[in-house]
Amino acid sequence: MKHIEHRQNIFQQHKLFSLITSDQIPLDKKLQLMPIMILFVMNFRDMNKWVIRFDDENDQFKQTINGNTREDETHSRLFLEDWRKLGFDRSLNWRISDLLWWLFFAEDTEVFRKCGVEFMRLNVADQGDPLIRFAHSEAGEACGHVFFETITPIAKALTADNGIDYRYFGQYHLDRETGHILNSTGVFEDEALTDDQYRLSIMLSDQMFHIFDTIHDSFYQYITQYCLPDRVPEKNNAIFFDIPCYPDASFALKLPDATQTDATQQPLVKYLLERKQRVESHEFYQWLQFADLPAIDKLRRFFPLWIFDCLGYRDLNHYIINYSSPQNAFEVHVNTVSSNLARHSRLAMADWLALELDDHLGWRASDALEFFFLDPMMDKHRRALIKFGMLMLQFEDPFLRLWFLEILEASGHAFFHHCQPVAVTAEQQNGIRLNYLANRHHLVHDHNGKLLDTIAIKSIPIHQEQVKVITMFIDTIFDALEQNLSSSLKFVQANRFFGNC
Repeated sequence: MKHIEHRQNIFQQHKLFSLITSDQIPLDKKLQLMPIMILFVMNFRDMNKWVIRFDDENDQFKQTINGNTREDETHSRLFLEDWRKLGFDRSLNWRISDLLWWLFFAEDTEVFRKCGVEFMRLNVADQGDPLIRFAHSEAGEACGHVFFETITPIAKALTADNGIDYRYFGQYHLDRETGHILNSTGVFEDEALTDDQYRLSIMLSDQMFHIFDTIHDSFYQYITQYCLPDRVPEKNNAIFFDIPCYPDASFALKLPDATQTDATQQPLVKYLLERKQRVESHEFYQWLQFADLPAIDKLRRFFPLWIFDCLGYRDLNHYIINYSSPQNAFEVHVNTVSSNLARHSRLAMADWLALELDDHLGWRASDALEFFFLDPMMDKHRRALIKFGMLMLQFEDPFLRLWFLEILEASGHAFFHHCQPVAVTAEQQNGIRLNYLANRHHLVHDHNGKLLDTIAIKSIPIHQEQVKVITMFIDTIFDALEQNLSSSLKFVQANRFFGNC
């Protein structure tokens, strides 16, 4: 606790706090940093629900930490409430694609995509020990308290000026940001740590403070780059269309013939095929094939529900599955595959624009934020991505990661098999290009994709523990897919957003 208090005192000296409380920024601009906070705040709900929270509550330590996550997960709604009160929909004038660009592609927000993964990594590194999780969570609470203790007087002054109550930035939130895990007094303080627990607690707490330092550096940069000169971030659509293409790349993830498969892996290949065959008959694909709608309207109906999967695939591959310094042929092989898969997100964004979903949905930025981050159906999609990421952070073995990537790709076979003809029809009828939905992903694959053929992973004998892990991968990925397909069917049948379309 003394170490956290010491680091908190250092954090209080961050240059953001002196800038935002200075006269250099007019009062009515002091809260204009909200756009740079979006990813951190909205993802924080997911971190509390699916990363920090324990699945079981079999002791008072887990119960206390879980109770804190239930409070913290509510803050994203307060953020959205203040966003609307501060008029960002009007001042930014962002369309949905502007928001998606900001969340998944903008250089200014790249640090938040990386920090989100680092936050997940902390909760893998603590190995589920609630005493260690308390330590790095307490570090995060200490940072949050410093921020809101600084920002609340500003919100109060703004309220006094315009009569609008800001619950996220104001006293309401500060009362819930005490600098400590809620109701933790008397629960953790007297617990003795082993030497190993103590060292890991210190290390992970320091990493948490580093994450918050990095985040607040970005807050500071946003204020100086955009708020002070009164500028608004603007996307450049060229990044989605002017993409280096490698049309000759022969990249493909394919299961080898049975003759190439070692006997220890044959049950896995068989089970994967069974799960693929089961999902191919899902009723959503029947709707996609036979619904009495123009092809382009079929795609418009479901694509908003899947856009986070398509765009979030990049971060999963780039920041989690990819090795920063590959040490052997297997890790190079993983990087070759994951780097190609990470490129798909730009094709998906280009399809969104081609489908003119901004116009057809007509959402303001806050409407899009509410759907993408708070809608129960979208929760299922985001949770699946987090679950995949947490698995890959736990299993660093490149052999297992190659299997995971192959399962991921296999799970998409039926999706693109059924989407492709619909997308091609929509292209022909509307004079547009839908490279993502029409399954032309090879267009953005690097020519090094041919290296995929250099390692025949199915020919390698494996032990029973690896079989169990890979079987768990298959079930995790296909269970999530089936759940998302069932949600998609309900979504398109309800037709919540498109009227008679």
